[in-house]
Amino acid sequence: SQSVLLLPALNQAEAVLSAPSRTPARRKRILAQLAFFGCAVSRDDYWSVARGYSANPNMTTTVSLYRTLAASLIPSHPAARQWAETGLQELQRQLREWSDPDGGWLEAPHYAMVSLDHMVGAFLMARNNGFSDSLYDPQLKKVFEWLAQISTPPDSRTGGFRRYPAIGHTYHGEGTGMFGIMAGLWRERDPEFAGRMQWMYEQHGTQPIGLFGPFGTFSGYRSLLLSHSVQPIPMELTSRWFRNTGVVLRSHAGTERESCLTLIAGPNHEHYDNDSGSITLWGLGRVLADDFGYVGAHPAKFHSLPEWSGIQPSNGPPSVMTIQKFASGRHLDYVSGIRDGWRREIAFLKNPQPAGNVGFLLHDQLPPPVSGTWRLWLTGERLELPGSGRAVLIGQDDVDLEIYFWPTMTRLSSEPGEAQGMVRRHGKEERQATRQLALQAELQAGGHVSAFLWPRKKQTAPPEVLWFANGRGVQVSDTDGISYLSLPAPSLQQSPDQQTRFTGAAAAVHKQDGRLHTTLAGAATVSAWGHTTTSTAAGVTEDSVSQPRK
Repeated sequence: SQSVLLLPALNQAEAVLSAPSRTPARRKRILAQLAFFGCAVSRDDYWSVARGYSANPNMTTTVSLYRTLAASLIPSHPAARQWAETGLQELQRQLREWSDPDGGWLEAPHYAMVSLDHMVGAFLMARNNGFSDSLYDPQLKKVFEWLAQISTPPDSRTGGFRRYPAIGHTYHGEGTGMFGIMAGLWRERDPEFAGRMQWMYEQHGTQPIGLFGPFGTFSGYRSLLLSHSVQPIPMELTSRWFRNTGVVLRSHAGTERESCLTLIAGPNHEHYDNDSGSITLWGLGRVLADDFGYVGAHPAKFHSLPEWSGIQPSNGPPSVMTIQKFASGRHLDYVSGIRDGWRREIAFLKNPQPAGNVGFLLHDQLPPPVSGTWRLWLTGERLELPGSGRAVLIGQDDVDLEIYFWPTMTRLSSEPGEAQGMVRRHGKEERQATRQLALQAELQAGGHVSAFLWPRKKQTAPPEVLWFANGRGVQVSDTDGISYLSLPAPSLQQSPDQQTRFTGAAAAVHKQDGRLHTTLAGAATVSAWGHTTTSTAAGVTEDSVSQPRK
C-alpha cells in the first residue's frame, strides 16, 4: 500500500541518490524510475476529476501529493514544474472549497486527516523547492483549529487523552500526531498558534499521525519534524458552530469535569453515515452517549436521532440537518436545526461553579403525518427504567446519567447494540466490539418529545425535575441551588414554583450561592425572583445580581 511501501520508498529516494555507495548507473536508473512515476501519475487517464477518473475526495488529494512529490524529487526534470503546478493548484482548490469559513472539512475527521496529511506534506515539499508557499495559508490554520476544537474530553479508554469524536467514518479512539508537526512548521510564523498545536498534540497522547500505523507522507522525517522544542500553550476550548459540519457545546474545558455535546449538521457530510442531527455526549468528564465509529455505512438506527420512514432515501445520499439558530454564553448554549421537517432543539445549562452540575434539554418534533422512533445510544454498564418517562444510565466510571422525559408518561424501552470495527482502546489498535445501549421512545406523528439529561456523580442524589411550557421548560433543584431552563417561548411561560416567567428566546436562570444569574439567548424577557432581565438584541445577554439567601 502507499502508506507501507510507496510513500516511504519515495521519501527515502533523495537520501539514496546522495549516498556515497551509489553508482552512476544506479543513480541513472533511480532518476528514470522517478521520471516514469511523475509522468504516470500526471496523466489524465490515470486520474482526472473533470473526466470522471477519480474516487473519494481524499484520494484526489493523494494523487495531487504524488504529482507534487515527483516534481520535488527531480525538480530539474523538464515537466517538474508542470507536475507541481497541477498538483498544487488542485490542493489549493481543495483547501478553499473543502473547508468552510470556520475550518470544518468536507469529510469526517478520519478522512479529513488523510487529506491533510498529504496536503501539508505536499505544501512542505513545494516550499522547500520554491514551488509555493501554501504551507502558511491562513485557512490551513483554521482547519487544524477545527480538528482541535471538536476533540473530545480526555477519555479513560484511550489512556486519558483526547481524541476525535467517533462520528461518521472516523475510527473509535482515533487521534493524531499531526498537531505536533504543525507546531514545528509554524513555530516562527505564528508562535502562539504553534504553542496551541503542541498542546493539542500532547492532549492527543503524542501518537502517530494516523491510526493502525502512521500515514506515510512524513515517513522518515516525522521524528525530525517533531524535534522543535515548541512549548505548549493551553488552547481555549469553547462552544462553537462550524457552519458546514456541526456544533460543539462545551463547558469546564481543561478541568476533570469537562462536559461536551457534539451535533453533526451541515452540508460537509462526505464519508459519514445516515447520522446528520445525531449527537455524542460527555458529562462531568465522562463519556455517556457515544457513536459506534467507523464500521461501514451505518443506518440511522445506530445513531442518536429519531428514525422515521423515509429517513433513508431509496437512492442518493441522505439529507442533512441545517442549523437555524446558535447562541453561546457562559451559563447557556442553545442550538436548533431542521432536517426534512424534523426539528431538533438543544439547550445546554452550564453551571457558574467550576465543578457544578450541568444539564442538556433535547426537544424533537416530527411534522404530521410522520411518526418515528426516538433513540439515544448510551455508553455505560446498564440502563434502568424505573418508570414511565424516566431512565437512569449507570455509568462505567464515577458518573451516572439521569434522563427525564416529557410527556411524563412516555413509554420507554431499551435495546443493546454492538458493532465490530477497528478501534484504539486500552492501549491496543485492533478490531474490537463496541457495545452500547439504546434508549427508545415512540414519537407520534406531529407530536414532540423532550428529554432532560442530567449527569451526576454517583455519590450525589438525583435532582428534582419539574416540567413546564408543555415540555419546553424545566425547573431543576439540586444541592447547588435551583435552576430554570426554557426553550424559545413565543408566549408567557411560568415555572412550576411561580418564581420565574419567560417570554422570547431560549433562557436560563441559576439561583445559587446568594446570586441570581440570568442568560438570554436573544430577544427575550425573564422575570425571576423579583428581578427582570430584558433584551431586544439578537445576541446573548447575561445578568448577575445579588439575592438574599433563603
